[in-house]
Amino acid sequence: MFGGTKAFAAESNTSAAKADKAYAIRALLPNNQIDPQVNYWVLQLNPDQRQQLDTQIVNTGRKPITVNVQANDGITADNAKIVYDQKSAQLYPRTTIGFSSLVVGKRAQDVTVEPGHEKTVTFTIKAPPEAYQGIILGGIRTVAKVSDAAKGNITLHQQVEYNLSVVLQGQDANVTPKLSFGSQVTPGVLANKMVLRVPTINAYQINISGIQTDVKVINRGTKKSVVKNTQYGQSIAPNSRFDWTFPVKKLTAGDYQLQLTVFGRNLKKQEITRNFSISNTLVRRVAAYDQKPAQLNMGAIIMLVVLTIVLLVTAWVLIYFYAVDKGRNKRLSWEKKRKQHK
Repeated sequence: MFGGTKAFAAESNTSAAKADKAYAIRALLPNNQIDPQVNYWVLQLNPDQRQQLDTQIVNTGRKPITVNVQANDGITADNAKIVYDQKSAQLYPRTTIGFSSLVVGKRAQDVTVEPGHEKTVTFTIKAPPEAYQGIILGGIRTVAKVSDAAKGNITLHQQVEYNLSVVLQGQDANVTPKLSFGSQVTPGVLANKMVLRVPTINAYQINISGIQTDVKVINRGTKKSVVKNTQYGQSIAPNSRFDWTFPVKKLTAGDYQLQLTVFGRNLKKQEITRNFSISNTLVRRVAAYDQKPAQLNMGAIIMLVVLTIVLLVTAWVLIYFYAVDKGRNKRLSWEKKRKQHK
């Protein structure tokens, strides 16, 4: 439902050379952690209670690395995924108490870690003065630049990012959400794809998980279905407002109708119908992207490089913590044998 760094759950047989700059993180969970089976914080605090959130950062590379650590609100990206990447997020409604407002002191820290070493970054939060229902969702986000690469006139800044969720449960977390949708659908272009944007609000102080969406587009002239697709596994943060973006195939200019069905693990089925039109200008914009394959390929290269770096980091994190656990087990076995010989 929420996220910790995937590096501690993934399996990998990668045997690549150790990266110059790489790191991993994990949450150092306190004694009042509600769910000890996850690598992120799930807490229930009393009014005005202070709580430390400790994040361990391990340098798994060969060179020193500087990591920027932030404590941000959990929000919903336009692709219906919960993210923690905005330092000044706007929650809905505006009177909502956000996680970032509970942080005591600075919400961002830079820490430099030497190879083979680890450091702990601490944020302190103070619970709201009054009890609340639902949850307050935040996250600890870490970002580090691992290298720069020049390709012609373009410089690629490669960085690795991890996130750890912070879930603050209220007295009653059994809140039933309901989404509200804007009256207009806005067609647009994202990269080389045509998309439909639907203004969406979750005004409830609870997240929505396990979302499935069924999208159907009808040509209002011919009455025929021209788009039909289903997406799974989406999620929406509490008190969030976003433009839900649905990729569709390249439609011709004309008048259409969107039929959208949404339901989730804790969301009852909702159905909406909205009319929209595709202009000739939008069709030409999509066609313009198809005439620039070099730029699109460069975007794919950048994404591939970043994903490769993340996989390398994942592999070395697993090796690091495997070595730590193996060393601990050997030490315990040695101490047991020593006691038996005494």
